[in-house]
Amino acid sequence: MIITRITWVLFAVVLAFVAYISLKACELNLPVLGGLISHCPSQPLVKPYVDELADTRRLTKALQNLRIELSGIKECEVEDAPIPPPIVTDVEVKKAAEVLIILDDSISMLEASDANKHSTWQDLFNRRADLLGLYDAKKFTREHEKEFQEINKTLQVYGDQNKSRLQTAKNAIIPVLSSEHESPISLWSFNNCELQPKKHFPVGDVSAKDSVVQLEAIGNTPIAETIDFIPKMISLGGAGKSADKSINVVLFTDGQDNCLKEEDKLLGASVCSSARQLKKAYPYIYIHSVSLVDNLDAVRCVADETGGIAGVAGDQESLSKMLEYIAEESK
Repeated sequence: MIITRITWVLFAVVLAFVAYISLKACELNLPVLGGLISHCPSQPLVKPYVDELADTRRLTKALQNLRIELSGIKECEVEDAPIPPPIVTDVEVKKAAEVLIILDDSISMLEASDANKHSTWQDLFNRRADLLGLYDAKKFTREHEKEFQEINKTLQVYGDQNKSRLQTAKNAIIPVLSSEHESPISLWSFNNCELQPKKHFPVGDVSAKDSVVQLEAIGNTPIAETIDFIPKMISLGGAGKSADKSINVVLFTDGQDNCLKEEDKLLGASVCSSARQLKKAYPYIYIHSVSLVDNLDAVRCVADETGGIAGVAGDQESLSKMLEYIAEESK
């Protein structure tokens, strides 16, 4: 009996020793039991998964911080949404003693609003660009000159038939010039690099309608040069220098300035800097920039720098409302 008990005790000791060695070797941890028979601390079975998840989160956060640091963007910074064009009749327009309407009549103004559907216009415009390239390369012959003139005439007719941007602007401007206003209104156009803007109305006995109808699109878009010329457009002495002689300028365009020279850009020349310099010299000139395409990038800073408004008006109704409102508010 005693032998049997000793045998069972020895058996239990051996079994416990084998279990201990096995658990220690495999580094197993069993809840409660593992803690009793192993020197390894007892831990929940989900610990490895929790550690893995925590490591993943730490790595993800580190990567995010690295991307933020490399890009120079502050954490949680949200890019400002584009400022929508104002509804012109909801914006206060400064009272003015004189109104200048300045119209971009560069060749792109012949494009119809649905020009992308008309391959004819694009083919003619591309060919015209090719001819200009020949002219710049001094390979322009008399035959090229004849072709160039024919293309310009065709584009004029094509633009009128397809309600070009220029024709849309003309239709909006005629009623404003034809009506009576307390403040004088003049019409100017710009269309070529290094050429002064041209005055169309009032000029001699030419009627408002005829002065607008005769406008033809040609050339480029010298916006900065035109802004620099604005002081010479003023008819009233001392206008733009005081509040009682302020000036409202309405600038119509459909594109970016493409006349600025690269060397001038390096020196800081830009449409925005021209507007800024004009405002310093004439603090009471306000330029209201009107884009004839759905893009305010080319004109927004001109309005911002001079205290005017910027808006998109791609159809005749919108153009007419904007122009009439500014003209009426200038009384």
